[in-house]
Amino acid sequence: MISASGAIQITGRNGEDDQPVGTGSSVPSLRDQMLRQLAIGVAEDSQSRAREKAQADAELRARTEASARGSICVPDDLPGEWNNPPAGGKMETLQRQLKESLRERAKLQHYDETKWFTVDSGRYRSWDLRVFFQTFVTASDDGGCSSGHHEYLPLTP
Repeated sequence: MISASGAIQITGRNGEDDQPVGTGSSVPSLRDQMLRQLAIGVAEDSQSRAREKAQADAELRARTEASARGSICVPDDLPGEWNNPPAGGKMETLQRQLKESLRERAKLQHYDETKWFTVDSGRYRSWDLRVFFQTFVTASDDGGCSSGHHEYLPLTP
């Protein structure tokens, strides 16, 4: 239909929603309803993925914290200092570095919780704090201390 102004105006029905086309009806068209439902579905899917990621992150943190301990072999001449490290001293620094290292390892998917770490007391005594502890702490797979005392190093703050 052509109006008096010369503009083409389409009238008729719009399929199932049975609303006249071009009449300014406040009821959304079938197309608009479908787009709205699609947008709602996309938003719900996005929220679901965010929830799943948050849950996976929480599970990873829980696994890390649950296994957040390290098996340490402390030589016979160090347990006193190990159990009561002087504030700001070498042992406190060693334990802090060990905890940081083991926390990072525990985040890895294939973290091996059976490793044992042995402190070499001779090298520890001459340790320069500016050097990372790897020069005198060794990892082993044997599951025990060949000598010294077995200690658990709790990694949670």
